[in-house]
Parts: sequence; structure tokens; C-alpha cells
Amino acid sequence: MLSEEYKIDEPSVSLITANEENMVEIKTDNNVVTNDQVFRLSLKDQSAYTNLSKSYLELQFSLVKEADGSAYNANDRITLRKGALSLFTRAVLRINQNVVETCEDVALSKTLQSLLLFSQDYSSSAATNQFWSKDTGNLGSDADATRAYNHDAVAGQAANALDIVENPDYNKGFVEREARTRSSAVVSAYIPVAHLFGFCSVNKLISNQEVSIELTRSQSAQHIHRLTATAAGKVDVGKLSWWVPNVLPKASVDLALKSQMSSGLQSEFSYYNWNAYTSPNLNAGENTFKVLTTSEDVQYAFVVMRNTAKAQNSASEHTYRSDIQSCESRLNGRNFPSRRFDQLMNGVNSNGVGVSRVYSELLRHMNKSNNYADGIQLSYNDFVGATATTAQMIIPFDFTNKPDNFAGSPTNLEILITPSAVAVTDNVQCSVVVVSKRTAMLSYSGNKATISVA
Repeated sequence: MLSEEYKIDEPSVSLITANEENMVEIKTDNNVVTNDQVFRLSLKDQSAYTNLSKSYLELQFSLVKEADGSAYNANDRITLRKGALSLFTRAVLRINQNVVETCEDVALSKTLQSLLLFSQDYSSSAATNQFWSKDTGNLGSDADATRAYNHDAVAGQAANALDIVENPDYNKGFVEREARTRSSAVVSAYIPVAHLFGFCSVNKLISNQEVSIELTRSQSAQHIHRLTATAAGKVDVGKLSWWVPNVLPKASVDLALKSQMSSGLQSEFSYYNWNAYTSPNLNAGENTFKVLTTSEDVQYAFVVMRNTAKAQNSASEHTYRSDIQSCESRLNGRNFPSRRFDQLMNGVNSNGVGVSRVYSELLRHMNKSNNYADGIQLSYNDFVGATATTAQMIIPFDFTNKPDNFAGSPTNLEILITPSAVAVTDNVQCSVVVVSKRTAMLSYSGNKATISVA
């Protein structure tokens, strides 16, 4: 075979592309969206071609006082946690009235997905259009968290000599998001639907389909983060719409596609689905959390430990405690990994010698261990935190190399976790984000299309 540079006699390749592609706005089925708990958007033009991987949600919102709906002043400090998707707790995608994909606990599952999949560059650029900004420092919203630098008088020097150093408690994410929502300003966020639903990440045209999205609002403590001195707030949604491309292929391509569809074309979509599940309060010693029994192909699980009590003026919702003594998973009775994650604490303190192994496994699972181009957003220091209660520890489990005899049988997933005595006293729960592989098949026959999900 010749190298490409020697193929001087071959004609240039010309890709057949759409003749025209226009973004069409679909507004919610809700009459007024301001305080609605459930939002529905429906794509009903069944004759057109569209590509859901290029679609996105437009969300306009503002934060106002919960008591009377009045605006905040410039001295108040309140904003959304993490990103715009924290506003929702459940998301459902339907095609022709059939449920294709459901995402439970959107606020948690999509936060972890963003922390793990977004690179530093993407997080600080494109993701900011989703109102995303990673929390840093003590993850809080108090005075220490909002001060970028510490400055103290230098001993033995003149009165105006200051020692200026970076503040390790500085929460850059909170400060950046709060600056956009200050004084009840209206904020716009554009969220790729492919980030919300794995089905929509597949770059394929669909036609003759009625597609709908249903979003359920989360509790205010899940999505609002504020200073204690700032009055309790709520989110007023000013607008929620869905932008989808209306694709008009060239006549020859259109004819070929319609011919295939009328002949019973089957179009396969393979994708990953993220869902989160939370245990009851953990007890002293080893706890066994039976996460789920499912027929789905479970690929990964990511475990975090959080305080049970959540509040707008607390970081508990997005703090993943590191005072865990040991953790392992069990899939259909088999333990993963073969040697449990242990030695995660140093006596009564977190950051034991076993933590580095957990962090290395997290990088390996996300294919970032030897990737010098980007990596994940969480540094080792973020991972363990300055204290156990200001950490972002995510414990990974990889099931991609499970035995062949697991296929076709129900999957039983359990998490075995041993919290510290202090964590038990504080009342903590184990939350598990499960990543499953799914396949959907769109079957075209004449003017009617059906869908099946496996």
C-alpha cells in the first residue's frame, strides 16, 4: 500500500453534506415557566430530518428572595451550585411516547460527569456557557472562600509592608458564578443535550420521530449556594427552550434516505447512561449498600460520601468527604477491584497512603493517566481536600472487563464502604453514580418509525 502522499493520481474527496441546516427553537409546553416544577419540550415535526447531537437547551434564569420574590442587592452573595444542570433532579427522553433514557439525580450525576470528563481547558472556556465553574479551596461561600489572597503585616517591617499570598480557602467557582447572578441579574446558559442524554451524543440523523424532553426541578438546597447572611433564595426561570437543527439534505441524498427508510431501515444508537443513587445513613463499621438490580450492562460506578443534611448555606451537597477507611464494590457476587481500596486514612486523619492508588485508578478509568494534553479537573489536592469535609474524593470502579457469563443475566451491584467514626457522627450517606451501556434501535417502515431499547 502506498502512503497518502504518493497517491498523486487520486481525485480529491468531496463530502456530501446537507444542502441547508437551520436551528429551530422549540419552546416549553408550559404556559408559564417561572416557578414550575416540571418542564416539557416536544419536537413534533415528524417530516423533518434532525440531528439531536447538535441540539442544545437554552435556559434563562435569575435568583430572587424566597420569601417575597424581590431582588437581591449588590452585597448579597448567592448563586447556583456547579452548573445550570444542578437545577434539575430528573430528566427523561422519550421518542414516540416511549422512554429511551432516564437520568436520576441529574444534579449529582452530571456534576460528577463534568468533573471527570471536562478537561481544564474545556472547563474554563466552553463549559462556562453552561454556567459551569469548578469549586475550589474550602468549597464554601463564606468570607474566607471569597477572598483570593491573604495579606498580613510582615514582622519587623514598616507598617505598610504586607506579605501577600494566595488564600488556600478561595472558592474560585463560587466567586465566578456569583458574579454573574449578582443583584438578581438574568443569566443565560446553553446546555448541549448530548451532555444530558447519552442517546443524543450519537451523531446520526433521525426522521419521522416525535421526541420529547421532561425535566423535573431539584430541591433548592441541591442547586442554590449562598452566604449565611444572605436571605434564602429561589430560582425564577424566565425561559427554557430547545434548539434543534432542521436538516435539509441534497435531493439525491434525501431520495436515498427515504428509499432506505421505506425498505425497513434499522438505525442503531449505542451510548452511555449516567444515573445516581443514594443510600440511607451509614452506620459504624462496614456498610453494604445494594445499589440496584438491572438488566443493563453496567460499565462503571463512581462512589462519593456526603453529609445527609443539605442547606443553601452549606457546601454539603457538593462536598465528597475523604474520611473513608475502605471501599469496594460487588457485581453479581464478585468483588471489584480484586484488592479493596484500603488504607485511605492515616489514623483518625484522611489522606492515608492508599488514597494515591484511588486517584491513579480514577485517572486510568477516564483514560487520562498517560494523557499529557489535558487530564481531569481534579488535582490530587482537590481530591483529598485540606480537610476531610472539604474534599472531592470520587472512588472509581471499572466493570468493563467483567466475565463473559455476566452477559444476559440481571446485574446486582453493591457497594461496601466503611466510614470514619467522625463521619458516622456527622450523619453521612453513600451516593453512587452508575454508568451503563445501552443500545437503542430505530426501525423505519414506510411513514412510521418505532424504537426499542436494550
